[in-house]
Amino acid sequence: MTTYRDSLRLSWHCGWMGLVCLVPAFAPVAVNADDQVRFNRDVLPILAEHCYACHGLDKGARKADLRLDQREAATKDRDGTRAIVPGHPEESELWVRITSSDPETVMPPLKTDRQITDAQREILKRWIVQGAEYEPDWAYLPPKSVVPPEVAGSSRVIGCI
Repeated sequence: MTTYRDSLRLSWHCGWMGLVCLVPAFAPVAVNADDQVRFNRDVLPILAEHCYACHGLDKGARKADLRLDQREAATKDRDGTRAIVPGHPEESELWVRITSSDPETVMPPLKTDRQITDAQREILKRWIVQGAEYEPDWAYLPPKSVVPPEVAGSSRVIGCI
C-alpha cells in the first residue's frame, strides 16, 4: 500500500511528472446515473456548502432546530414533517424546499446567494431514493485495498516512468 509519504517521495524523485501522476487521485469523482450515491463523496460536499451553515453542528447558528449533519436528526418526525424520508424524496421536506419556486420556502434562502444546481439536486434526490445512508467521517472508515481496472493497451506500472 502506498502511503502519503511514499507519494511525496515519488513526486520529489519524479519531479513534475510525479505530481502529474498524483493529480487524478485528488480529482472529484463524477456520479454516473447507475452509480450508488455515497454520502461522503457525493452528498456531504453539497450539504456542507449549502446547508450546514444553518442546519449543522453550530447550535448558535442553527435554524428551525434542524440538523442535517446527523441522520437521526434529519429523519426525525417533527410534527408530521421529516426533513429526509429515506426512499421517498416527495415526502422529504429537504426535497420540497430545494425544488420550491416560492421565495418564502425555497432552500437555501435566496438572500444567501447559495443556489443548488440541477446536478446537485439530482444527486440529493438519488441519495434519498437509495435510502439516504450517512457514512462516518472518512478518517474512521477502515482502509480498503482496491485493484485498479484493466485498461486495454496499457501495462500495469506503479510509479513514474
